[in-house]
Amino acid sequence: MTNTDTFYVKFWGVRGSIPCPGMTHRLYGGNTSCLEIKAGNQTLIFDAGTGICQLGHSLLKDNPLSLNLFFTHFHYDHVWGWPFFEPALDNKVDIRIYGGSLGKKLTTQKIMTKLIENQETLVNQSSLRAKLYFSDFVPGDTIRLEQGVSILTTELNHPDRAVGYRIEYRGKSICYLTDHEHGNMKIYSQLVEFIYNSDIVIYDATYTDAEYLEHIGWGHSTWQEGVRICNDANVKTYVAFHHDPNHDDIFMDNISQDLKKMRPGSYVAREGMVLKL
Repeated sequence: MTNTDTFYVKFWGVRGSIPCPGMTHRLYGGNTSCLEIKAGNQTLIFDAGTGICQLGHSLLKDNPLSLNLFFTHFHYDHVWGWPFFEPALDNKVDIRIYGGSLGKKLTTQKIMTKLIENQETLVNQSSLRAKLYFSDFVPGDTIRLEQGVSILTTELNHPDRAVGYRIEYRGKSICYLTDHEHGNMKIYSQLVEFIYNSDIVIYDATYTDAEYLEHIGWGHSTWQEGVRICNDANVKTYVAFHHDPNHDDIFMDNISQDLKKMRPGSYVAREGMVLKL
């Protein structure tokens, strides 16, 4: 039985855009976005990038299994792993899937069902055995789970829309803000209020400030902007996330060193990294 004091985040995929396996990326990892947050007995998964494949395999030891899967948005790098998520093959597994409202024509259920139409993938319409429950919400809504777990939501600045999350449990909080482009001062002010006094903020740090000048309008931010917003919001721990696939381990090491000088106690996200509260 899980201790009710348990509250941690584990990183299973930290990259953006495309997976980038290989020797030059093995220290920080090459899988795309996926987080596991454990809050008491609740298992929360954020995004289903390729990192969710290894997470799924690790969850097989638990049976029966009840999961909550939240999406920031549905671009490929955040859904690629869904057709290969092994727990979906087990009839003793319940998965509650949440997505920011996209309208009546394009619901979370329609998107997730479409992704497993291909009979050649591990998880498909024929092999699916888990019980799926779909929920669409509007950014700004609060989702409340059992044991006092609250998930607050907010809009982010990204093409086709994206959602930011704040997970609160027993007086502590973890915020997940990825696929967001800075520069919109209205949204910036909202985000400062949204993450204020958080214990951990995981922020879209795809570029450096210098690189961003050639990527304006692409929907992503910089690790330096992460420092600025975390300072303005009195955040305890900042984690740079959603790394550019072109940034190899040497590049990421340099960012890590610069980040720790600028804001001591911060981290650059790595696959397998666990931060406990």
